[in-house]
Amino acid sequence: MGEETISIAAPPSKGYLTATDLARFHVHLCKKLLWLSHDQRKWKEQGAGATQQMNVLDRARFAKGNKWEERLQKRLEGKGLIWRGPGSRHISVGELIQMIKRDPRSHYYAVDISFAAPSFATHLEMRGWPVGAVAFGTFKPDFLEVWVERDANGVVSGFKWRIIDAKASKKVKISHQVQIGFYWLCLMELFQEWSEATAESDFIAITPDDIGSVWIPPSDATVITAAETPSLTGEFSLPMLRPLLENFLFEEVPRTLSKPVTKVPWHFNPLCRGCDFVNRCAGETVKEGRLGNIPNLSISDHTFLKDVAVGSGGLTDLEDLHRLVHFGGSGRGRDLGPGSWAKVSRLLNLQRGGHGKETIDLDACGIHESSVLRSATKHTVEPNLRRCLVFPQEEDVGVYLSLGMDPETDLLFAYSIVGVDHSTDATLYSDQRVAGSETETFAVTFIESLASLIQILLSKKDANLEASNQAISALRVQFYVYASAEQTALAQILVGEATSQPECSEATKLCIGALLNHSSVLLTTVHPELLSSKVLFRVQKAALVPEVKRYLRIFGGPDVSLVGNKETLLARLEGIINGSPKVTQETGLMRLMPKVAVLSDCVQWIISMPVPGWYTIEECFAHLVSPGTTASQSVSSKQDMWADMYTLFKSDPSSAELKFLLGKHSRTMQAVSKALRHSVESACQSSGKPIESVLPNVAREFEVLFIDVCRDLELRRLLFMCQYEIMTQLESLIKSRLSNTHNTHLTLHSHLGGSEYVFTPTSGTEYLDVAPSSSAWAPYGYLLTRADSEAALEFDDLAWAGVVGLRIGGGDGWGVAEVAGWDDAGRVKIKVRAPRNVMRDGAFVLSRRMVDFNTLKLIKTILTIDHDTQESPESPPFFTRLLHGSPDIDLPLSAQKDQAAEERLQRFYREYYTLVGGEKALLFVGSQRKAFRAVLGRRVSVVWGPPGHGKTHTLALSALRLIELTGRRSDSPQPFRILVTASTNNAVETLIGKLASLLQHVKSIDNMQRGEWRDHVATLILSKEKSKMPDPATLPPYAVVGATVWGVHTWRDKYAHKSPISSHFSSLIIDEGSQMTVSEAAIPIDAVMRGPDVDAKRLIVAGDHLQLAPVLQGAYPVSSGRLFGSVLEWFVDVTASEAGTRMDMLTENFRMVTELCTFTNKLYKKGGVFIPMRAGGEAATGASLSTASDHSDSHPPSLPPTTDAPPLLTTTSLDTALTIPDGSHARNAILLPHAFASIELQLEAEARAVVHILRGFLTRGVDLNQPGTVMVVTPHRAQRSAVGRALLAAGLACEGVKVDTVERIQGGEADLVVVCYAFSGCASYHESTLAFTYHLPRLNVALSRARDTCILLTTRALLFPPITVAGTPDMRGALAHLWGFVHGAWVRQWADGAFGTSEVHECETREASVDDGDEEAAYGFGSGDEDAMIEAMRAMGV
Repeated sequence: MGEETISIAAPPSKGYLTATDLARFHVHLCKKLLWLSHDQRKWKEQGAGATQQMNVLDRARFAKGNKWEERLQKRLEGKGLIWRGPGSRHISVGELIQMIKRDPRSHYYAVDISFAAPSFATHLEMRGWPVGAVAFGTFKPDFLEVWVERDANGVVSGFKWRIIDAKASKKVKISHQVQIGFYWLCLMELFQEWSEATAESDFIAITPDDIGSVWIPPSDATVITAAETPSLTGEFSLPMLRPLLENFLFEEVPRTLSKPVTKVPWHFNPLCRGCDFVNRCAGETVKEGRLGNIPNLSISDHTFLKDVAVGSGGLTDLEDLHRLVHFGGSGRGRDLGPGSWAKVSRLLNLQRGGHGKETIDLDACGIHESSVLRSATKHTVEPNLRRCLVFPQEEDVGVYLSLGMDPETDLLFAYSIVGVDHSTDATLYSDQRVAGSETETFAVTFIESLASLIQILLSKKDANLEASNQAISALRVQFYVYASAEQTALAQILVGEATSQPECSEATKLCIGALLNHSSVLLTTVHPELLSSKVLFRVQKAALVPEVKRYLRIFGGPDVSLVGNKETLLARLEGIINGSPKVTQETGLMRLMPKVAVLSDCVQWIISMPVPGWYTIEECFAHLVSPGTTASQSVSSKQDMWADMYTLFKSDPSSAELKFLLGKHSRTMQAVSKALRHSVESACQSSGKPIESVLPNVAREFEVLFIDVCRDLELRRLLFMCQYEIMTQLESLIKSRLSNTHNTHLTLHSHLGGSEYVFTPTSGTEYLDVAPSSSAWAPYGYLLTRADSEAALEFDDLAWAGVVGLRIGGGDGWGVAEVAGWDDAGRVKIKVRAPRNVMRDGAFVLSRRMVDFNTLKLIKTILTIDHDTQESPESPPFFTRLLHGSPDIDLPLSAQKDQAAEERLQRFYREYYTLVGGEKALLFVGSQRKAFRAVLGRRVSVVWGPPGHGKTHTLALSALRLIELTGRRSDSPQPFRILVTASTNNAVETLIGKLASLLQHVKSIDNMQRGEWRDHVATLILSKEKSKMPDPATLPPYAVVGATVWGVHTWRDKYAHKSPISSHFSSLIIDEGSQMTVSEAAIPIDAVMRGPDVDAKRLIVAGDHLQLAPVLQGAYPVSSGRLFGSVLEWFVDVTASEAGTRMDMLTENFRMVTELCTFTNKLYKKGGVFIPMRAGGEAATGASLSTASDHSDSHPPSLPPTTDAPPLLTTTSLDTALTIPDGSHARNAILLPHAFASIELQLEAEARAVVHILRGFLTRGVDLNQPGTVMVVTPHRAQRSAVGRALLAAGLACEGVKVDTVERIQGGEADLVVVCYAFSGCASYHESTLAFTYHLPRLNVALSRARDTCILLTTRALLFPPITVAGTPDMRGALAHLWGFVHGAWVRQWADGAFGTSEVHECETREASVDDGDEEAAYGFGSGDEDAMIEAMRAMGV
């Protein structure tokens, strides 16, 4: 904070940068900002004391930061921990050291100290830059924490220091980390210079702390500047940041500053808001014909368009783009893949058919192909005529909300609410207010005003219903805000007020019910109903009477009649669920109509305006309401109306002008929405399209509904989560269809007969998944529509989500489909269920549809548990007790006899194996035995272990041992059955298979005393067909049944009244608990953990928190606790001390060779010491690669060059490529040199490399038909599809080769594993998926599947990403894990042509050398970063 002063002292003769400039770069992500900031100071040499302008909003944020810093200083000063420096005068580190020597304290914080930045001469010279290529100004850390050490005489012998910055922010940002990292580097350099210049350094040790700290307010601080203590979440590793930061400072920045400004890459986009140079860049964007003339074009999309529209020189960006569109994606030596061309079409809104293409000359061409490009070049307002689901075609009442948030306090300072009855254009409600001295309670005033309007609307609706006897819409209301920031603010205000008091006020509850459908409401006790019960809940006619009565009581309340036969009861239940016939039931696209529409998003989607960067509300008004405004005029109006209002608020809160502007803001929104609707009507009329083709939705029926069928708060939260998951998935699917992403385009080739057809794919083959061969219950999870049809957008997913595919016959223009496989010609065979008139020759589109057989099971389970909780509050179900943390759950079981018996059994098996030798399968090893003995004494146990640590074996042997302990107690079998469950069939089958193997071991022991129990043990995987599910009462006395959670529900449902599962099972085991949600776990827990003996039953959960979490569609508030994560982390916080009460760790690794084991276990430092159980550090024999071959003559066969794309891995390149790993290294990394603008070409290159690697395996004698030999792991489904097709074409789709995504191979293993991350070579794709790519659990799973050899197939971009990757702990951890893998691995550059000959380097000394490449490449492509990376990894101990 400290050096972010508004007044700038006289600068040196040359330009310089400050830490604030570096931070601002990482806010705006603009190299031109650095250049201009540096250049701006050159001409200020004569202007000492010149003042840098700061807008009013930035000044407010700066003031907020200062207040937070001052509060922290005051608190520390009260504890005697502050030392104040001279303030504005900078000091040398020598002065600082003398100060430290004089101060008697051993620990304190130095503040108000500033330093002149070092020259960093060595850093610049080692990268080939002259000294002074970049200079930095004075820097001033907020806090310098100091720990002093003294010798026996009290003389200072050394000190340790840490940089701390105070930021009044809600989270730690990469910009904060960059500032602290810069201070850290500067001080280390200055201390080094001082040490070299003075002999005194021999007597004092100066140690920089490796931790940087950002002090932010705690998350629960209502008013940030009033918080007392900082959050503890702001610490991060500086050595982790260092190589990326040094490359940025000493490679990227000098490179940028060395160019003329015309050569510096930049893009005008919404991130430029708040930049000092915004008006300059907006003008240059228009003048130079840059891509920034396309509003709201993100940086990654800009990168993509620049890459694909490569110019020949002399043309503007827009002219290059026009040529690309004119030639349909080809020409000038470049052909775009269908997927990349589809992306161009989406970004530019290319019109289907009817291309104008009058002339290549941009000025003369009408550019009829693209409304977006036409608007940007012709400076006209153009209708996009693409379907918009979030702006209503009609509304009875429009409500316009304007919310002003004070950036200094993050509190509401002003609001305007205007409600307009569109039938009469009369104002129903108008309220504009400004906060005075009551700022902290002003939100209550707003909420009460908003609630008053809602009451008026409800009364108007009731009046409309009374006036009409027809089943018509009573009142359609649409709420609007202009910007998404206001939508976020609205949610924060309502949720904040609801959580600030023990009881939520009626006004707040009313507003939440009417306006919010966001997951943040989970923090409150108020949960709106997102979907009606009619949509989500169905009771089959086959249901028994007790079940129907239970649901009648749930939905109808305690007074509902339960009299009548089953048909009567079902009819009564259906009437209650369906509700009043006058209530409009939303279907299809209407469900996506938001309660609060963001007007700027609607404008952006519906029309294109000649406005560079982004739309302000004034620009929308000027172009839509007052046509004729030019693009150059738009440049001068980038000032936000809220900035003017905030200026008035700070000067005079009672200003009449301020209230006028508030009303004007809302009225402007009203005028823009009206003009927007009118523009659509006009465009549709001109084009002959019905308006429904653009605006299919009308405003929602106004309702205030809450989830009232669930009384228990925690269960109600889980029920809301079920609804939110469905809505998020539905929204994602429909948006995908709307934007034509993740779709496959095909043409019909032939009809094979029956329901089977053959199609020729033209694009999107990466989105095709072949269905399993056993498809009796095939879901038909694709929607097939004709390419010229709108049926995909009109399809009602929810209506068909729970219907088995074979029962769907298709509809008007659509059918459902299942991918059956591929033929030798690359065509795809598809089973289709559709009307005959749909399946005629022509083009088709295949897209995913919602298939959901399971949400109803979750809802029924939650409602049943809640019903039983209300019926028996004194003895609620076990799951409810778990939810509320009942202490009796963790009371120990009496297990002394069992533990003594287990001791005897362990001794028996040890002696047995001593006599017979062989695999000691029936012996617990070390931590496994400790975990099992703990299981004997607990009701709830958690078994935790990293990959390869035998969790599945431990669970299987524990199940067998529990049965054996029971069986040995008496001569006659005493039933003891165990249910084993998981989220996936693979996990269930693996565990049951392991148990069956152990059972064979124990049955093979001859003459076992008291071994009769073995004859009564059976393992069973539950049939997926309900009719084949056995009666639990008929199972053998010692049965272990495996089923997914969904199978458990079906089984329980079938025998709920005849033979409940809970009456026949004594224990429940949940495997892969990190992948199962809490609501999913409710199904098996409630099925087993019931009955009078429930407290004698055992619940065992196994998993690993650093492997993949449950796949959730929605994002949930972190502060809501662990309820919305995995069941593993719900039971125990594995990072906290409480974990020991339920959790036991496994510490022996049985899967991997020592090298892989050691690498993987570095992630689990807190878990203790882990022991590799496989002998040796090299790859084991068997399927591993032979080490006898000489590298020079072991080149595998080369691939033929492709004919439909530029050469990728051609014969020439393969002849010079590196040899395949020979097995002497367990860790290998292969770097592909290619970087393609098209993701399809990048994936094709990667797939061919995989084929090459597998052919190399063949040349070394690896049997690819042996199951478990090779696994190819892909993060993306598109990669899986590309690799699968390539292997099939190469004849390598063998039984021993498994190709799948990370999510689906968790728990699996193979001798040789190829992990595919080469998609990172496509810059635009890589930069847009950083959070997915650098996801630590996903990376951990991918790199931990190998028993012998793991090969990481990637590009250099993965190892040297943009510095933003260091911005979150998860991404930092993933990058560190990648570096740890590469360090010590055998790294090969796959060389060809421009990349020279092959090189092999041992990474203990240096990484594989890669060309510097294009100077405009992404950050991290410097010449000296390999050395920095090695140094950083050594500092981190990797």
